[in-house]
Amino acid sequence: MSDEVRPRVECIGDRLLIALRGVNFNEGSELEDMVSIRVWIGKGLIVTLRRRPVRTAKFMREALEKGTGPRTEGEFLIQVIDGLLHSLSPVLDTVEDQVDDLEDKVLAGEVTECRGELAGIRRRAITLRRYLAPQRDAMLRLMGQQLDWLSDADNSHLREFVDRTIHNVEDLDAVRERAAVIHEEISTRLAERMNRTMYVLTIVATLLLPAGLIAGLMGMNVAVPGADDAWSFLWIVGMIAAIAGAELMVLRWMRLI
Repeated sequence: MSDEVRPRVECIGDRLLIALRGVNFNEGSELEDMVSIRVWIGKGLIVTLRRRPVRTAKFMREALEKGTGPRTEGEFLIQVIDGLLHSLSPVLDTVEDQVDDLEDKVLAGEVTECRGELAGIRRRAITLRRYLAPQRDAMLRLMGQQLDWLSDADNSHLREFVDRTIHNVEDLDAVRERAAVIHEEISTRLAERMNRTMYVLTIVATLLLPAGLIAGLMGMNVAVPGADDAWSFLWIVGMIAAIAGAELMVLRWMRLI
């Protein structure tokens, strides 16, 4: 009856108590905020519980009402798990596509615009893995149960579901690793951009430093050379330009620019 239940499988006699998670398709909810379904299943009895609507349960109820639903306890369990995994695949594909697009944007130089998107992708991947990692362990435990009402075909399907769940967790791990690499690339590019900006500002400050010194000396409230010369201003401007040109040559010679 817990609000937040971890995926789990418990064998009690010849029955199973199963808690699994599926994609949240409810209006106003995030897809990665996965909803839970509890199943108490055994020979001749199946009980399912949920706090929030689960699309897989809805589809199975409709199929049962039409007479096209599962015919055995094993088939019911298989269809529940298959429906949950089937609804999860498009969500994982969307996350992977978002990472692909983000990598292309970073390579194209759209660094600033990608930071918000990256945070959303990482949050989604972490949230999904939070539920899928224990669900993988639950599926492994389920596959190891030997129950009379589970046929060989049912056990074969369970092994396939375990492989799919493991593959989903591995995909999420890959998404998180790729997101970490993208984050490092964004940080590196931002640092390089900042270094270039600081470098340009340093060059400009270096070029203007002698001009500021000369202007400060010539603006002193004392007698200065050329105060009565009509051409003194032009001479000073020319001297500043000559010094700036000399500085540029020295910086170029030193391969600083």
